Amino acid sequence: MKSIHDYHHILAPIDGSNEAQAALQTAIEIVQQDSTRQLYIVHVVDEDDLNLFDPNIEQVKRDAQQASLQLLQQAHHLATQAGLTQITIRSELGNPKAIIAHTIPEHYHIDLIVMGSTGTNAVERLLQGSTTEFVSRTSNVNTLIIHDN
Repeated sequence: MKSIHDYHHILAPIDGSNEAQAALQTAIEIVQQDSTRQLYIVHVVDEDDLNLFDPNIEQVKRDAQQASLQLLQQAHHLATQAGLTQITIRSELGNPKAIIAHTIPEHYHIDLIVMGSTGTNAVERLLQGSTTEFVSRTSNVNTLIIHDN
């Protein structure tokens, strides 16, 4: 069984929700405890949320990615203000569940995912289950779920 000292590559997926913000803050606190730890912050633009039939789809994608980068820059600023230096930010376009549970952890050798209990997409949670539930159930990486109380 791993202890908190065994984690060195910590992933904090963000989506703009209060829960994700609380999870990011927890991830920052974990990384602060050991200067060899690295923080990876990812925001995934869900392709299913984009209207793929919109004649201006390329503009819609650019706008969504620009909003994603702004969210990531705010998170990066928060992490640097906390004294972190080993920070990687990624904006992805695709399926958030697969990217957070598998793609990013495999690419960066993530050993802990710290994420909020719920996100911004209430309709998806109702119809398909939450991203958090999917990640905790299918990822090979330990997942710390943070509730914004």
